[in-house]
Amino acid sequence: MSSNSSLWVEIWQTSPNSKSEIVCPLLLQSPVIAVLITAMTSSDREWILAAYLQRKIFTGLTTIDGKPDAKLNFSKKLWLNKLQLFTYSVKCEYELSANCFIYGNGINLTVWEYTGEIN
Repeated sequence: MSSNSSLWVEIWQTSPNSKSEIVCPLLLQSPVIAVLITAMTSSDREWILAAYLQRKIFTGLTTIDGKPDAKLNFSKKLWLNKLQLFTYSVKCEYELSANCFIYGNGINLTVWEYTGEIN
């Protein structure tokens, strides 16, 4: 993986306006992404849990209740004002969603996808 910033493409930026799940409108394929939640207001606390990030894989399989999609059985914590890198070992098409705990004016969630070669 290269440290060349031109190999990172911003694919999603949103401002959560309620305490709820938000879903990226694009399907991703890169096994490496970077995520940042920022707030214009400052805090005394260094680490503030802002959201949980989930990855949903489209398997093509259908369960008894007719739902064809599978969420991975874990969530990743997103910390406020901390750029975080996530890597996935299985390369496939997937959807990202975030369950946000903070929201309102000045809150932004940004996702970048790595487009370079991974060795």
